[in-house]
Amino acid sequence: MHDASLPARVAAQLDAGHWAGLGELHLFAADARAPVFEQLVKLADARDLVLMLHG
Repeated sequence: MHDASLPARVAAQLDAGHWAGLGELHLFAADARAPVFEQLVKLADARDLVLMLHG
């Protein structure tokens, strides 16, 4: 959740094919408000994708 380039790379992968979900994301409590995680949540929401988390 600390790689600022991750959301753009995920968006490019989503643009390249048909996806039903995003995940499984390994999320620690300390990262729940991380900007990268928030951007991934917004990507999933905007594309109506399931967001799968593992804590």
